[in-house]
Amino acid sequence: DIDDFFGVSAAGLLKGMVNRLLIQGSRIIPYQSWGAEIGNIINAPMEAWIGMNNIYDAAQNKVTTNLKIDFETAINDEIKLCVFLVQDSIISPQKDLDSPGGKNLNYVHMHMLRKGLTSAFGETIISNPTASTPEISKTYSLVLTQDQVPENCKIIAYIYKASNYEVIQAQEKHIK
Repeated sequence: DIDDFFGVSAAGLLKGMVNRLLIQGSRIIPYQSWGAEIGNIINAPMEAWIGMNNIYDAAQNKVTTNLKIDFETAINDEIKLCVFLVQDSIISPQKDLDSPGGKNLNYVHMHMLRKGLTSAFGETIISNPTASTPEISKTYSLVLTQDQVPENCKIIAYIYKASNYEVIQAQEKHIK
């Protein structure tokens, strides 16, 4: 849904977004520009932070993530939260023009989206927060499927501005 909305794949491979910022009139930029654009924002003042604590229950094969969101400055916008499960080390075919037949049958995929704990565009958590806004706590739980290896799974959470989709802050942690 996110890719369809922003059209990153339709723009061609090896393209992406950096915090969904508009950069020279476009959110979608070639991979050669990612490092420079990240360098432009890496030391910007933090508008908010996300604390994350994941608890894995092996008996139920269940992860519970506890999030704490705190704002460092006033943001005149509706703020949305997205939470996802990703998994590393999934071996599956991948298009590869340098491999026989144009396909690498044993490609190791990393950061594969496995499940949304929220919808693709998340949920509204607050409008117009300030530095004095009380910390916001959110909890989500998910029972893993057989093919979701706990040791290779992480929870990713991020918050963004609803008016322009710009990501304010993100957090990622292993579930185990």
